[in-house]
Amino acid sequence: MFACLLLPNFRLQAALRWRDPVGCGGHASGDLSVGSAVVEDGGVLVEVNAAARARGLVPGLTGPQAMARDAAVRIFSPEGAQEDSLSDLLVDQALGLSPDVERTASGVVTIDLRHAARGVCWQQLADGVVARFQNRTLQVQVGVAGTPDLAYLAAQGARPSAIVYQAAAFVGTLPLEALDLSEALALTFQDWGLRSVGDFLRLPKSETIQRLGAEGETLFHKVSGRYQRPLRLLRTPPEYRAAFSFEHEIETTEPLLFLLRRFLEELTDRLRAVHRVAREMELRVPLDDGTVHERIFFIPAPTSAENVLFGILHTHLESLRLAQRPVGVQLKLESAAPARDQLRLFDRALRDPNQFGETLARLKALLGNEHVGVPVRRDTHEAGGFEMQGMFIQSSDGPERSPDVAYGLPLRRYRPAVRGRVEMEEGRPATVSSPLAVGRVFQWAGPFRLSGRWWESSSWAMEEWDVGLEDGGLYRLARRGRAWTVEGCYDVC
Repeated sequence: MFACLLLPNFRLQAALRWRDPVGCGGHASGDLSVGSAVVEDGGVLVEVNAAARARGLVPGLTGPQAMARDAAVRIFSPEGAQEDSLSDLLVDQALGLSPDVERTASGVVTIDLRHAARGVCWQQLADGVVARFQNRTLQVQVGVAGTPDLAYLAAQGARPSAIVYQAAAFVGTLPLEALDLSEALALTFQDWGLRSVGDFLRLPKSETIQRLGAEGETLFHKVSGRYQRPLRLLRTPPEYRAAFSFEHEIETTEPLLFLLRRFLEELTDRLRAVHRVAREMELRVPLDDGTVHERIFFIPAPTSAENVLFGILHTHLESLRLAQRPVGVQLKLESAAPARDQLRLFDRALRDPNQFGETLARLKALLGNEHVGVPVRRDTHEAGGFEMQGMFIQSSDGPERSPDVAYGLPLRRYRPAVRGRVEMEEGRPATVSSPLAVGRVFQWAGPFRLSGRWWESSSWAMEEWDVGLEDGGLYRLARRGRAWTVEGCYDVC
């Protein structure tokens, strides 16, 4: 058996989704029975709901014509991001029934159920799918039949589910309009006096195919119930993303937080259903000047807990100051398998890594991103060159490098270096005078000349000396141009 899941008025359901009287002012999320909303594409209506159709609005009308017939009509433009997220949800629900899924058309998936457990009740299976979509305030039509084409035909007429046990009885009463015939073929059948698929099947097959050509043969395969076309199986897993576009620019963060909470409720529920966790979040906020505010959040301890993920977003938004007003919001989760780590006896772990990550986010909001993180040595020979790197960033550069082995005495650097005065004799330091090191030099090593970034305006060059003073102290001196500094001291046991 095959099942077909069809979202009627797919683009309209996507445009109406997430619209809530509290969050965005308007309709209940995805409820096609509220109002008379339609979708406009290039100035022409392409989908209308039942309420709009009852008022005389049909696909093909222009926007002004629709407004003339019903001044209360609400016209929504197609929302690509919202359609993509709804399509991912549809595929995700289909994969919960079988791994063999085909994305047949926009808002339509076909599922191969031939490997389902024996004794399964097809009606219960279809009713369960309908209930899951209704819990998300979405309408779905489910058709189950012995071939993919019959399952699609059953889904088109399902209210809301239809199970085809006898193909001949099912197709015999179908009107020919249900087959999406070309205009030429529809006129031919009208001239022949055909009204139903049963009338078409009673025609002699070979003579009909000879008369109609390839289109007639395809039509016979589609309605005969004996031809199973191969499915174009989907092997790329669905993405975990949600999006919404506001009708007007917003002034505060409350609508953003409201929608993000709703997004996470659904996305984390989908993650838990497949035993996955979120390791990264990508937040995009389109602004009214055409720019987009983007931010990627690395989850310290990957999780599917909605409150934890929402806390990270809330911390970021409460201190966010945008130059322009938001016109939408998009959220995407990168999934991963749950970690199976076991600490060794003397290892220590953070009590709550995500709480620690939220604390770091608050510090970044107060001090700036460049002042919070882990110091990492730059790939340069410049002494003391380092930069701050964010914590919990998962590197994909291959296996971790083993820590560098330190040889010799450890050098304690002064930050900043201490300015001093050095007298030279025979090309080497003879005496040092500074707030931290004073005395005559009795042993030395050097000079060690370093330079870098000579190809840029920020080029640098320096000369270093290691010296031992009469009081037993060992220091590192550096000369940049004519200026001397004491860079640090060596720990002497």
